[in-house]
Parts: sequence; C-alpha cells; structure tokens
Amino acid sequence: MLALDNALWGGTALTNAQILGFANVVALTDTVFDFGGGNTLTLENYTDIAALDAVLTVF
Repeated sequence: MLALDNALWGGTALTNAQILGFANVVALTDTVFDFGGGNTLTLENYTDIAALDAVLTVF
C-alpha cells in the first residue's frame, strides 16, 4: 500500500490518475512524485507508475 496525505497537494480531492500525474521516472530507476511547494516523494528502484494505481490510498 502507498498511503499519501492529500495535504501534500493542498488538500484538494484528486483522482488516482491525477495523483499519479505527479510522478515521473528518473534515471531509469526511481519514481519521483513532485507535489510542488518542495513536497516530493522518491520510490527508489521502482519504475512501474501504472501499477501504483492498485495500491494507492489517500487520507
């Protein structure tokens, strides 16, 4: 499970697709979410952004 607090992007209700839109694969090895305002999350050695849809939870 990947649990994210909606405060990361200002508290707005977003769909999983919109949230996954913050993610990019960098250096062919890591997934980096950039939520703006200096809020980032790096998943090291993980590149399958589409698969995150099944495990994403927002609180």
